[in-house]
Amino acid sequence: MCDVLRAILKDPRKRHKFIMGVSAFFSFVMSIYSFVNCLDAQNLLTQNTDDFNFIIKNWNATPLVAATVVAKTGNCPSGFVEGTGYATSANKYTEDKSADTLQSVAVWPGTAKFCICKDASGRTRSFRYKYWKISGCQGDSNKEGVICQSSSANGCNSQQKSAGCKNKLDSTPSYQVKTFDTNVQGVCTTNKTKAGCYSESGEKEKELNVFNSKKVCYKRGGKSAIDRPKPDPKENKCPDGTVECGNAKDAGVYCAEKAADCPITTLNSVTETTFASRVKTERPIVEVRMTLGEMCDHGKEGWEGREKYNRAKYNNPKPCRDSKGKKDYDSRYTVFDESVEDNMFTNNGISTGGGNTMRKITAAGANSEGAATAVPVGEKTPTVSFTGGTGQSTYKYYLSYRRELLWAANCTAGSMEDLSKNLKPVQKLQGHQQTLTVLNGIFGLFILGIVFPITVIMFIFDKDSDLPCIPGSGEVEEKNIKKAKSVCGFIAKISKWIPLILAVQASGGVKTFFATVGKAQCSDPETNEVFAYLGTTIGKVDEANQRTLVADILMLIATILTALYSMYKDCKKKRAVGAYQ
Repeated sequence: MCDVLRAILKDPRKRHKFIMGVSAFFSFVMSIYSFVNCLDAQNLLTQNTDDFNFIIKNWNATPLVAATVVAKTGNCPSGFVEGTGYATSANKYTEDKSADTLQSVAVWPGTAKFCICKDASGRTRSFRYKYWKISGCQGDSNKEGVICQSSSANGCNSQQKSAGCKNKLDSTPSYQVKTFDTNVQGVCTTNKTKAGCYSESGEKEKELNVFNSKKVCYKRGGKSAIDRPKPDPKENKCPDGTVECGNAKDAGVYCAEKAADCPITTLNSVTETTFASRVKTERPIVEVRMTLGEMCDHGKEGWEGREKYNRAKYNNPKPCRDSKGKKDYDSRYTVFDESVEDNMFTNNGISTGGGNTMRKITAAGANSEGAATAVPVGEKTPTVSFTGGTGQSTYKYYLSYRRELLWAANCTAGSMEDLSKNLKPVQKLQGHQQTLTVLNGIFGLFILGIVFPITVIMFIFDKDSDLPCIPGSGEVEEKNIKKAKSVCGFIAKISKWIPLILAVQASGGVKTFFATVGKAQCSDPETNEVFAYLGTTIGKVDEANQRTLVADILMLIATILTALYSMYKDCKKKRAVGAYQ
Protein backbone atom coordinates (compact mmCIF):
# COMPACT_ATOMS: atom_id res chain seq x y z
CA MET A 1 0.00 0.00 0.00
CA CYS A 2 2.80 2.39 0.91
CA ASP A 3 4.66 1.56 -2.29
CA VAL A 4 1.56 2.32 -4.35
CA LEU A 5 1.10 5.64 -2.55
CA ARG A 6 4.76 6.59 -3.10
CA ALA A 7 4.44 5.74 -6.79
CA ILE A 8 1.38 7.97 -7.07
CA LEU A 9 3.04 10.88 -5.29
CA LYS A 10 6.14 10.70 -7.50
CA ASP A 11 4.10 11.10 -10.69
CA PRO A 12 2.98 14.80 -10.88
CA ARG A 13 -0.18 13.99 -12.86
CA LYS A 14 -1.19 11.11 -10.59
CA ARG A 15 -0.36 13.21 -7.51
CA HIS A 16 -2.60 15.97 -8.78
CA LYS A 17 -5.49 13.58 -9.40
CA PHE A 18 -4.93 11.99 -6.00
CA ILE A 19 -5.25 15.39 -4.31
CA MET A 20 -8.41 16.12 -6.32
CA GLY A 21 -9.86 12.77 -5.21
CA VAL A 22 -9.04 13.38 -1.54
CA SER A 23 -10.62 16.83 -1.78
CA ALA A 24 -13.77 15.37 -3.37
CA PHE A 25 -14.03 12.70 -0.67
CA PHE A 26 -13.54 15.31 2.05
CA SER A 27 -16.34 17.46 0.54
CA PHE A 28 -18.61 14.41 0.42
CA VAL A 29 -18.00 13.46 4.07
CA MET A 30 -18.31 17.02 5.40
CA SER A 31 -21.50 17.64 3.40
CA ILE A 32 -23.13 14.56 4.91
CA TYR A 33 -21.93 15.56 8.40
CA SER A 34 -23.26 19.10 7.98
CA PHE A 35 -26.65 17.92 6.68
CA VAL A 36 -27.08 15.28 9.39
CA ASN A 37 -26.40 17.92 12.06
CA CYS A 38 -29.00 20.25 10.53
CA LEU A 39 -31.59 17.50 10.26
CA ASP A 40 -30.91 16.34 13.81
CA ALA A 41 -31.33 19.88 15.13
CA GLN A 42 -34.58 20.37 13.20
CA ASN A 43 -36.09 17.08 14.42
CA LEU A 44 -35.16 17.84 18.03
CA LEU A 45 -36.78 21.26 17.82
CA THR A 46 -39.96 20.27 15.95
CA GLN A 47 -40.83 17.60 18.52
CA ASN A 48 -41.20 20.16 21.29
CA THR A 49 -42.08 23.50 19.71
CA ASP A 50 -45.68 22.38 19.08
CA ASP A 51 -46.08 21.28 22.71
CA PHE A 52 -44.83 24.67 23.90
CA ASN A 53 -47.19 26.43 21.50
CA PHE A 54 -50.14 24.40 22.86
CA ILE A 55 -49.32 25.50 26.40
CA ILE A 56 -49.30 29.17 25.41
CA LYS A 57 -52.61 28.71 23.55
CA ASN A 58 -54.12 27.29 26.73
CA TRP A 59 -53.02 30.36 28.67
CA ASN A 60 -54.34 32.65 25.92
CA ALA A 61 -57.76 30.97 25.77
CA THR A 62 -60.92 32.56 27.16
CA PRO A 63 -62.16 30.38 30.06
CA LEU A 64 -65.63 28.95 30.59
CA VAL A 65 -67.91 31.12 32.72
CA ALA A 66 -70.95 28.84 32.46
CA ALA A 67 -72.07 25.46 31.11
CA THR A 68 -75.44 23.75 31.03
CA VAL A 69 -77.21 20.75 29.50
CA VAL A 70 -80.41 20.57 27.43
CA ALA A 71 -82.49 17.71 26.05
CA LYS A 72 -81.05 16.00 22.98
CA THR A 73 -83.68 17.65 20.77
CA GLY A 74 -83.33 21.05 22.43
CA ASN A 75 -81.29 24.15 21.55
CA CYS A 76 -78.66 25.88 23.64
CA PRO A 77 -79.70 29.05 25.52
CA SER A 78 -78.75 32.45 24.09
CA GLY A 79 -75.02 33.10 24.50
CA PHE A 80 -74.19 29.37 24.76
CA VAL A 81 -72.72 27.13 22.04
CA GLU A 82 -72.32 23.40 21.53
CA GLY A 83 -68.99 21.68 20.97
CA THR A 84 -67.80 21.04 17.42
CA GLY A 85 -66.23 17.97 15.85
CA TYR A 86 -62.47 18.09 15.37
CA ALA A 87 -61.27 14.46 15.06
CA THR A 88 -62.44 14.19 11.44
CA SER A 89 -60.81 12.51 8.46
CA ALA A 90 -59.41 15.94 7.51
CA ASN A 91 -57.57 16.00 10.85
CA LYS A 92 -56.58 12.33 10.55
CA TYR A 93 -59.05 11.35 13.29
CA THR A 94 -56.87 13.03 15.93
CA GLU A 95 -58.40 15.21 18.64
CA ASP A 96 -57.18 18.79 19.02
CA LYS A 97 -54.21 18.86 21.41
CA SER A 98 -54.17 22.66 21.57
CA ALA A 99 -56.78 25.24 22.54
CA ASP A 100 -57.71 26.06 18.93
CA THR A 101 -60.96 24.13 19.42
CA LEU A 102 -61.98 24.97 22.97
CA GLN A 103 -64.85 22.49 23.22
CA SER A 104 -65.22 19.50 20.95
CA VAL A 105 -67.58 16.58 20.41
CA ALA A 106 -66.66 13.12 19.22
CA VAL A 107 -66.88 12.25 15.52
CA TRP A 108 -68.21 8.97 14.12
CA PRO A 109 -65.94 8.22 11.14
CA GLY A 110 -68.69 6.63 9.05
CA THR A 111 -68.39 3.50 6.96
CA ALA A 112 -66.21 2.37 4.11
CA LYS A 113 -67.41 1.92 0.51
CA PHE A 114 -68.65 -1.61 -0.25
CA CYS A 115 -69.46 -3.53 -3.40
CA ILE A 116 -72.69 -5.48 -2.77
CA CYS A 117 -73.17 -8.53 -4.98
CA LYS A 118 -75.13 -10.68 -2.53
CA ASP A 119 -78.41 -8.96 -1.72
CA ALA A 120 -80.59 -9.09 1.39
CA SER A 121 -82.42 -12.20 0.19
CA GLY A 122 -79.15 -14.04 -0.51
CA ARG A 123 -79.33 -13.76 -4.31
CA THR A 124 -75.92 -13.48 -6.00
CA ARG A 125 -74.88 -11.85 -9.30
CA SER A 126 -73.18 -13.49 -12.26
CA PHE A 127 -71.44 -12.28 -15.41
CA ARG A 128 -70.86 -14.19 -18.67
CA TYR A 129 -67.43 -13.55 -20.23
CA LYS A 130 -66.64 -14.04 -23.89
CA TYR A 131 -63.26 -15.50 -24.84
CA TRP A 132 -61.56 -17.47 -27.62
CA LYS A 133 -59.93 -20.81 -26.96
CA ILE A 134 -56.46 -21.59 -28.27
CA SER A 135 -56.69 -24.18 -31.03
CA GLY A 136 -53.10 -24.44 -32.17
CA CYS A 137 -50.04 -22.55 -33.39
CA GLN A 138 -49.58 -20.68 -36.67
CA GLY A 139 -47.12 -18.51 -38.60
CA ASP A 140 -44.21 -18.65 -41.04
CA SER A 141 -41.48 -21.22 -40.39
CA ASN A 142 -38.61 -18.81 -40.82
CA LYS A 143 -36.06 -19.61 -38.17
CA GLU A 144 -33.80 -22.67 -38.05
CA GLY A 145 -36.47 -24.80 -39.68
CA VAL A 146 -39.01 -24.37 -36.87
CA ILE A 147 -42.49 -25.42 -37.95
CA CYS A 148 -45.22 -23.09 -36.65
CA GLN A 149 -48.32 -25.01 -37.70
CA SER A 150 -49.72 -27.28 -35.01
CA SER A 151 -53.10 -28.15 -33.49
CA SER A 152 -51.96 -28.27 -29.87
CA ALA A 153 -54.56 -26.94 -27.42
CA ASN A 154 -51.66 -25.42 -25.48
CA GLY A 155 -50.69 -23.22 -28.43
CA CYS A 156 -47.10 -22.46 -29.41
CA ASN A 157 -44.27 -23.91 -27.36
CA SER A 158 -41.28 -21.79 -26.27
CA GLN A 159 -39.22 -22.70 -29.35
CA GLN A 160 -42.06 -21.73 -31.67
CA LYS A 161 -42.62 -18.46 -29.80
CA SER A 162 -38.91 -17.62 -30.12
CA ALA A 163 -39.21 -18.17 -33.87
CA GLY A 164 -42.06 -15.66 -34.08
CA CYS A 165 -44.97 -18.10 -34.18
CA LYS A 166 -48.35 -16.99 -32.78
CA ASN A 167 -51.14 -18.82 -30.99
CA LYS A 168 -54.10 -19.73 -33.18
CA LEU A 169 -57.58 -18.97 -31.78
CA ASP A 170 -60.95 -20.55 -32.47
CA SER A 171 -63.04 -18.73 -35.03
CA THR A 172 -66.08 -18.79 -32.73
CA PRO A 173 -66.05 -17.48 -29.15
CA SER A 174 -66.63 -19.51 -25.99
CA TYR A 175 -68.38 -18.31 -22.82
CA GLN A 176 -67.69 -18.69 -19.12
CA VAL A 177 -69.84 -17.59 -16.19
CA LYS A 178 -68.29 -15.93 -13.15
CA THR A 179 -70.43 -15.76 -10.01
CA PHE A 180 -69.94 -12.89 -7.54
CA ASP A 181 -71.17 -14.23 -4.22
CA THR A 182 -69.43 -12.02 -1.65
CA ASN A 183 -69.69 -8.38 -0.59
CA VAL A 184 -66.27 -6.76 -0.46
CA GLN A 185 -64.88 -3.38 0.58
CA GLY A 186 -64.31 -0.95 -2.27
CA VAL A 187 -66.06 0.16 -5.45
CA CYS A 188 -67.53 -2.42 -7.84
CA THR A 189 -65.58 -3.20 -11.01
CA THR A 190 -67.16 -2.58 -14.41
CA ASN A 191 -68.14 -6.23 -14.91
CA LYS A 192 -69.58 -6.49 -11.39
CA THR A 193 -71.68 -3.41 -12.08
CA LYS A 194 -72.89 -4.90 -15.37
CA ALA A 195 -73.80 -8.07 -13.48
CA GLY A 196 -76.01 -6.02 -11.16
CA CYS A 197 -73.75 -5.50 -8.14
CA TYR A 198 -74.32 -2.27 -6.20
CA SER A 199 -71.65 0.20 -5.02
CA GLU A 200 -72.65 1.50 -1.59
CA SER A 201 -70.90 4.82 -1.02
CA GLY A 202 -70.81 4.35 2.75
CA GLU A 203 -72.21 6.43 5.59
CA LYS A 204 -70.74 9.91 6.00
CA GLU A 205 -68.88 10.86 9.19
CA LYS A 206 -71.07 12.47 11.81
CA GLU A 207 -70.64 14.64 14.91
CA LEU A 208 -71.82 12.93 18.12
CA ASN A 209 -73.26 15.93 19.94
CA VAL A 210 -75.63 13.97 22.20
CA PHE A 211 -74.13 12.43 25.34
CA ASN A 212 -76.31 10.29 27.63
CA SER A 213 -79.43 11.81 26.01
CA LYS A 214 -78.21 15.38 26.66
CA LYS A 215 -76.57 18.17 24.71
CA VAL A 216 -73.86 20.15 26.48
CA CYS A 217 -73.80 23.94 26.03
CA TYR A 218 -70.89 26.24 26.87
CA LYS A 219 -70.45 29.94 27.50
CA ARG A 220 -67.12 31.75 27.62
CA GLY A 221 -66.25 35.17 28.98
CA GLY A 222 -63.75 37.28 30.86
CA LYS A 223 -60.10 37.26 29.94
CA SER A 224 -57.41 34.65 29.52
CA ALA A 225 -54.78 33.77 32.12
CA ILE A 226 -52.28 36.05 30.41
CA ASP A 227 -54.61 39.03 29.89
CA ARG A 228 -56.71 39.09 33.06
CA PRO A 229 -55.98 41.52 35.94
CA LYS A 230 -53.00 40.41 38.01
CA PRO A 231 -53.00 40.36 41.82
CA ASP A 232 -50.49 42.40 43.78
CA PRO A 233 -47.53 40.02 44.26
CA LYS A 234 -46.80 41.30 47.77
CA GLU A 235 -50.31 41.43 49.22
CA ASN A 236 -51.73 38.68 46.96
CA LYS A 237 -54.86 40.75 46.37
CA CYS A 238 -56.70 41.75 43.22
CA PRO A 239 -56.34 45.36 42.00
CA ASP A 240 -58.94 47.93 43.02
CA GLY A 241 -62.02 47.84 40.80
CA THR A 242 -61.69 44.08 40.12
CA VAL A 243 -63.04 41.00 41.89
CA GLU A 244 -61.29 37.98 43.32
CA CYS A 245 -62.61 34.81 41.66
CA GLY A 246 -60.52 32.27 43.50
CA ASN A 247 -57.28 31.30 45.18
CA ALA A 248 -56.18 28.13 43.44
CA LYS A 249 -53.77 25.63 44.88
CA ASP A 250 -50.19 26.53 43.85
CA ALA A 251 -51.38 29.04 41.20
CA GLY A 252 -52.57 31.64 43.73
CA VAL A 253 -55.23 34.35 43.43
CA TYR A 254 -56.90 34.97 40.07
CA CYS A 255 -59.06 38.00 39.30
CA ALA A 256 -61.71 39.29 36.89
CA GLU A 257 -62.99 42.72 35.94
CA LYS A 258 -66.49 41.80 37.17
CA ALA A 259 -68.18 38.90 38.98
CA ALA A 260 -69.91 37.65 35.81
CA ASP A 261 -66.47 37.03 34.29
CA CYS A 262 -65.40 34.64 37.04
CA PRO A 263 -64.81 31.23 35.42
CA ILE A 264 -66.26 27.87 36.39
CA THR A 265 -63.78 25.32 37.72
CA THR A 266 -65.71 22.02 37.90
CA LEU A 267 -68.08 20.05 35.63
CA ASN A 268 -70.16 17.09 36.80
CA SER A 269 -72.10 14.33 35.06
CA VAL A 270 -74.71 15.57 32.58
CA THR A 271 -77.38 13.87 34.70
CA GLU A 272 -76.40 15.74 37.90
CA THR A 273 -78.64 18.53 39.15
CA THR A 274 -75.66 20.88 39.36
CA PHE A 275 -73.68 20.45 36.14
CA ALA A 276 -71.20 23.34 36.51
CA SER A 277 -69.82 25.02 39.61
CA ARG A 278 -67.13 27.35 40.90
CA VAL A 279 -64.71 25.90 43.43
CA LYS A 280 -62.37 28.71 44.44
CA THR A 281 -59.44 26.43 45.20
CA GLU A 282 -59.35 25.13 41.61
CA ARG A 283 -58.09 26.74 38.41
CA PRO A 284 -60.49 27.84 35.60
CA ILE A 285 -61.65 25.29 32.99
CA VAL A 286 -60.37 26.08 29.51
CA GLU A 287 -60.80 23.00 27.29
CA VAL A 288 -63.54 20.33 27.11
CA ARG A 289 -63.25 17.17 25.00
CA MET A 290 -65.58 14.28 24.07
CA THR A 291 -63.50 11.29 22.97
CA LEU A 292 -63.53 7.52 22.58
CA GLY A 293 -61.14 6.60 25.38
CA GLU A 294 -59.05 9.09 27.30
CA MET A 295 -57.31 12.13 25.80
CA CYS A 296 -53.79 11.66 24.50
CA ASP A 297 -50.84 13.93 25.05
CA HIS A 298 -49.43 12.59 21.76
CA GLY A 299 -50.98 10.22 19.24
CA LYS A 300 -54.54 9.44 18.17
CA GLU A 301 -57.39 8.75 20.56
CA GLY A 302 -59.18 5.39 20.58
CA TRP A 303 -59.78 2.29 22.69
CA GLU A 304 -57.10 -0.28 23.44
CA GLY A 305 -57.84 -3.53 21.57
CA ARG A 306 -61.05 -2.17 20.04
CA GLU A 307 -62.63 -4.27 17.30
CA LYS A 308 -64.21 -2.59 14.28
CA TYR A 309 -67.94 -2.10 14.10
CA ASN A 310 -69.46 -3.33 10.83
CA ARG A 311 -67.80 -1.70 7.80
CA ALA A 312 -65.95 0.82 9.97
CA LYS A 313 -64.08 3.41 7.91
CA TYR A 314 -61.53 3.96 10.67
CA ASN A 315 -60.51 2.16 13.85
CA ASN A 316 -57.66 2.72 16.29
CA PRO A 317 -56.99 -0.25 18.60
CA LYS A 318 -53.65 1.21 19.77
CA PRO A 319 -54.39 4.74 21.00
CA CYS A 320 -52.10 7.43 22.33
CA ARG A 321 -48.82 6.12 20.90
CA ASP A 322 -46.04 8.70 20.68
CA SER A 323 -43.35 8.77 17.98
CA LYS A 324 -41.52 5.93 19.78
CA GLY A 325 -44.62 3.76 20.05
CA LYS A 326 -45.11 4.31 23.80
CA LYS A 327 -48.49 5.04 25.40
CA ASP A 328 -48.82 8.74 26.15
CA TYR A 329 -52.12 9.75 27.77
CA ASP A 330 -52.67 13.33 28.97
CA SER A 331 -53.19 13.20 32.74
CA ARG A 332 -54.00 16.93 32.79
CA TYR A 333 -57.53 16.09 31.64
CA THR A 334 -60.21 15.20 34.20
CA VAL A 335 -62.97 12.78 33.11
CA PHE A 336 -66.38 13.94 34.38
CA ASP A 337 -68.80 11.64 32.53
CA GLU A 338 -68.83 8.49 30.39
CA SER A 339 -71.09 6.55 28.02
CA VAL A 340 -70.65 3.18 26.32
CA GLU A 341 -70.43 3.07 22.52
CA ASP A 342 -73.81 1.37 21.99
CA ASN A 343 -75.55 4.19 23.86
CA MET A 344 -73.55 6.88 22.04
CA PHE A 345 -74.49 5.49 18.63
CA THR A 346 -78.16 5.05 19.54
CA ASN A 347 -78.38 8.54 21.10
CA ASN A 348 -76.99 10.08 17.92
CA GLY A 349 -79.12 8.18 15.41
CA ILE A 350 -76.44 5.73 14.32
CA SER A 351 -78.01 2.28 14.22
CA THR A 352 -78.21 0.70 10.77
CA GLY A 353 -77.03 1.22 7.23
CA GLY A 354 -77.56 -0.42 3.85
CA GLY A 355 -81.04 -1.37 2.64
CA ASN A 356 -80.55 0.37 -0.70
CA THR A 357 -82.59 -0.67 -3.75
CA MET A 358 -80.53 -2.49 -6.35
CA ARG A 359 -80.99 -2.33 -10.13
CA LYS A 360 -83.25 -4.68 -12.04
CA ILE A 361 -81.14 -6.85 -14.34
CA THR A 362 -82.21 -8.63 -17.51
CA ALA A 363 -80.07 -11.65 -18.28
CA ALA A 364 -78.10 -11.65 -21.53
CA GLY A 365 -78.56 -14.53 -24.00
CA ALA A 366 -76.60 -17.77 -23.70
CA ASN A 367 -74.31 -16.70 -26.55
CA SER A 368 -73.87 -13.10 -25.41
CA GLU A 369 -71.51 -11.38 -23.01
CA GLY A 370 -73.24 -9.70 -20.06
CA ALA A 371 -75.29 -10.44 -16.95
CA ALA A 372 -75.79 -14.18 -16.65
CA THR A 373 -78.74 -14.11 -14.23
CA ALA A 374 -81.83 -11.96 -14.10
CA VAL A 375 -82.53 -9.85 -10.99
CA PRO A 376 -86.14 -8.78 -10.28
CA VAL A 377 -87.26 -5.30 -9.24
CA GLY A 378 -87.10 -4.37 -5.57
CA GLU A 379 -84.07 -6.35 -4.37
CA LYS A 380 -82.18 -4.48 -1.65
CA THR A 381 -78.69 -4.48 -0.19
CA PRO A 382 -78.32 -6.15 3.23
CA THR A 383 -79.12 -4.04 6.29
CA VAL A 384 -76.05 -3.55 8.46
CA SER A 385 -76.21 -2.90 12.22
CA PHE A 386 -73.65 -0.57 13.75
CA THR A 387 -74.53 -1.47 17.33
CA GLY A 388 -74.52 -4.64 19.40
CA GLY A 389 -71.13 -5.71 18.10
CA THR A 390 -68.28 -7.27 20.06
CA GLY A 391 -67.16 -4.92 22.83
CA GLN A 392 -69.57 -2.10 21.99
CA SER A 393 -71.19 -2.41 25.42
CA THR A 394 -67.78 -1.88 27.06
CA TYR A 395 -66.01 0.67 24.83
CA LYS A 396 -66.43 4.04 26.51
CA TYR A 397 -66.70 7.61 25.33
CA TYR A 398 -65.56 10.20 27.86
CA LEU A 399 -66.33 13.83 28.56
CA SER A 400 -63.25 15.44 30.08
CA TYR A 401 -61.97 18.91 30.77
CA ARG A 402 -58.57 20.50 31.13
CA ARG A 403 -58.12 23.45 33.40
CA GLU A 404 -55.86 26.39 32.81
CA LEU A 405 -52.42 24.77 32.95
CA LEU A 406 -50.66 25.26 36.24
CA TRP A 407 -47.97 27.89 36.63
CA ALA A 408 -46.83 28.51 40.20
CA ALA A 409 -47.47 32.01 41.47
CA ASN A 410 -44.03 32.20 43.11
CA CYS A 411 -42.06 30.79 40.16
CA THR A 412 -38.64 32.45 40.01
CA ALA A 413 -37.96 31.36 36.40
CA GLY A 414 -40.48 33.79 34.92
CA SER A 415 -44.17 34.40 34.44
CA MET A 416 -46.71 33.19 31.87
CA GLU A 417 -46.14 36.47 30.04
CA ASP A 418 -42.37 35.82 29.91
CA LEU A 419 -42.96 32.40 28.44
CA SER A 420 -45.48 33.77 25.93
CA LYS A 421 -43.00 36.40 24.75
CA ASN A 422 -40.45 33.67 24.07
CA LEU A 423 -42.79 31.64 21.86
CA LYS A 424 -42.09 33.68 18.73
CA PRO A 425 -38.28 33.44 19.07
CA VAL A 426 -38.60 29.64 19.36
CA GLN A 427 -40.91 29.51 16.32
CA LYS A 428 -38.49 31.73 14.40
CA LEU A 429 -35.68 29.38 15.40
CA GLN A 430 -37.74 26.47 14.07
CA GLY A 431 -38.34 28.35 10.80
CA HIS A 432 -34.63 29.18 10.40
CA GLN A 433 -33.79 25.56 11.13
CA GLN A 434 -36.18 24.24 8.48
CA THR A 435 -34.84 26.71 5.90
CA LEU A 436 -31.29 25.76 6.81
CA THR A 437 -32.02 22.05 6.48
CA VAL A 438 -33.64 22.47 3.04
CA LEU A 439 -30.81 24.66 1.71
CA ASN A 440 -28.20 22.37 3.22
CA GLY A 441 -29.87 19.40 1.54
CA ILE A 442 -30.03 21.09 -1.88
CA PHE A 443 -26.73 22.96 -2.04
CA GLY A 444 -24.60 21.27 0.60
CA LEU A 445 -25.51 17.61 0.32
CA PHE A 446 -26.79 17.24 -3.24
CA ILE A 447 -24.72 19.72 -5.29
CA LEU A 448 -21.46 20.11 -3.36
CA GLY A 449 -21.56 16.77 -1.56
CA ILE A 450 -22.75 14.44 -4.33
CA VAL A 451 -22.82 16.02 -7.82
CA PHE A 452 -19.37 17.64 -7.78
CA PRO A 453 -17.49 14.82 -6.01
CA ILE A 454 -18.96 12.31 -8.50
CA THR A 455 -17.99 14.61 -11.38
CA VAL A 456 -14.43 14.86 -10.02
CA ILE A 457 -14.16 11.09 -9.55
CA MET A 458 -15.43 10.53 -13.11
CA PHE A 459 -12.87 13.04 -14.38
CA ILE A 460 -10.06 11.33 -12.47
CA PHE A 461 -10.84 7.86 -13.79
CA ASP A 462 -11.64 8.90 -17.35
CA LYS A 463 -8.56 7.87 -19.35
CA ASP A 464 -8.85 10.88 -21.69
CA SER A 465 -9.92 13.32 -18.93
CA ASP A 466 -12.74 14.36 -21.22
CA LEU A 467 -16.28 14.09 -19.79
CA PRO A 468 -19.07 14.64 -22.34
CA CYS A 469 -21.11 16.78 -19.91
CA ILE A 470 -18.28 19.29 -19.20
CA PRO A 471 -16.93 21.72 -21.88
CA GLY A 472 -13.29 21.30 -22.87
CA SER A 473 -10.89 18.45 -22.14
CA GLY A 474 -7.88 17.83 -19.95
CA GLU A 475 -6.73 20.89 -18.02
CA VAL A 476 -9.42 23.10 -19.60
CA GLU A 477 -12.12 20.72 -18.43
CA GLU A 478 -10.57 20.58 -14.95
CA LYS A 479 -10.61 24.37 -14.74
CA ASN A 480 -14.27 24.44 -15.82
CA ILE A 481 -15.13 21.94 -13.09
CA LYS A 482 -13.35 24.06 -10.50
CA LYS A 483 -15.01 27.26 -11.72
CA ALA A 484 -18.48 25.68 -11.55
CA LYS A 485 -17.71 24.28 -8.11
CA SER A 486 -16.44 27.65 -6.88
CA VAL A 487 -19.52 29.53 -8.15
CA CYS A 488 -21.97 26.95 -6.76
CA GLY A 489 -19.98 26.74 -3.55
CA PHE A 490 -20.11 30.49 -3.07
CA ILE A 491 -23.89 30.56 -3.69
CA ALA A 492 -24.39 27.58 -1.41
CA LYS A 493 -22.42 29.05 1.46
CA ILE A 494 -24.16 32.43 1.23
CA SER A 495 -27.56 30.69 1.05
CA LYS A 496 -26.75 28.43 4.01
CA TRP A 497 -24.91 30.87 6.20
CA ILE A 498 -27.73 33.43 6.37
CA PRO A 499 -30.26 31.09 8.04
CA LEU A 500 -27.43 29.35 9.93
CA ILE A 501 -26.24 32.56 11.55
CA LEU A 502 -29.86 33.57 12.28
CA ALA A 503 -30.50 30.16 13.84
CA VAL A 504 -27.34 30.38 15.97
CA GLN A 505 -28.36 33.85 17.14
CA ALA A 506 -31.94 32.72 17.89
CA SER A 507 -30.91 29.61 19.80
CA GLY A 508 -28.23 31.49 21.71
CA GLY A 509 -30.77 34.14 22.71
CA VAL A 510 -33.28 31.75 24.34
CA LYS A 511 -31.30 28.71 25.46
CA THR A 512 -30.38 30.19 28.84
CA PHE A 513 -33.98 31.26 29.55
CA PHE A 514 -35.44 27.84 28.77
CA ALA A 515 -32.66 26.00 30.58
CA THR A 516 -33.68 27.97 33.69
CA VAL A 517 -37.42 27.36 33.12
CA GLY A 518 -36.78 23.65 32.58
CA LYS A 519 -35.07 23.34 35.96
CA ALA A 520 -37.59 25.47 37.86
CA GLN A 521 -40.39 22.82 37.93
CA CYS A 522 -43.16 25.43 38.23
CA SER A 523 -45.99 23.33 36.74
CA ASP A 524 -47.44 19.82 36.67
CA PRO A 525 -45.17 16.90 35.69
CA GLU A 526 -46.24 16.79 32.01
CA THR A 527 -45.92 20.55 31.46
CA ASN A 528 -42.60 20.57 33.34
CA GLU A 529 -41.39 17.82 31.03
CA VAL A 530 -42.15 20.01 27.99
CA PHE A 531 -40.08 22.91 29.36
CA ALA A 532 -37.28 20.67 30.58
CA TYR A 533 -37.06 18.96 27.21
CA LEU A 534 -37.27 22.29 25.40
CA GLY A 535 -34.44 23.70 27.52
CA THR A 536 -32.29 20.67 26.71
CA THR A 537 -33.35 20.67 23.04
CA ILE A 538 -32.50 24.31 22.36
CA GLY A 539 -29.08 23.70 23.91
CA LYS A 540 -28.57 20.71 21.60
CA VAL A 541 -29.82 22.71 18.61
CA ASP A 542 -27.33 25.45 19.43
CA GLU A 543 -24.52 22.88 19.66
CA ALA A 544 -25.60 21.23 16.40
CA ASN A 545 -25.70 24.59 14.62
CA GLN A 546 -22.25 25.43 15.91
CA ARG A 547 -20.96 22.09 14.62
CA THR A 548 -22.57 22.85 11.26
CA LEU A 549 -20.87 26.25 11.25
CA VAL A 550 -17.51 24.63 11.99
CA ALA A 551 -18.05 22.07 9.22
CA ASP A 552 -18.90 24.84 6.74
CA ILE A 553 -15.84 26.84 7.80
CA LEU A 554 -13.65 23.77 7.23
CA MET A 555 -15.24 23.31 3.81
CA LEU A 556 -14.57 26.95 3.03
CA ILE A 557 -10.94 26.54 4.10
CA ALA A 558 -10.69 23.44 1.91
CA THR A 559 -12.10 25.42 -1.03
CA ILE A 560 -9.60 28.24 -0.44
CA LEU A 561 -6.69 25.80 -0.15
CA THR A 562 -7.76 24.07 -3.35
CA ALA A 563 -7.93 27.43 -5.13
CA LEU A 564 -4.48 28.41 -3.79
CA TYR A 565 -3.04 25.10 -4.90
CA SER A 566 -4.50 25.60 -8.36
CA MET A 567 -3.01 29.09 -8.51
CA TYR A 568 0.37 27.73 -7.37
CA LYS A 569 0.23 25.06 -10.06
CA ASP A 570 -0.57 27.62 -12.77
CA CYS A 571 2.26 29.91 -11.64
CA LYS A 572 4.71 27.01 -11.56
CA LYS A 573 3.69 26.01 -15.07
CA LYS A 574 4.07 29.57 -16.37
CA ARG A 575 7.57 29.82 -14.84
CA ALA A 576 8.53 26.52 -16.39
CA VAL A 577 7.34 27.72 -19.79
CA GLY A 578 9.20 31.02 -19.35
CA ALA A 579 12.45 29.28 -18.38
CA TYR A 580 12.16 26.94 -21.37
CA GLN A 581 11.76 29.88 -23.76
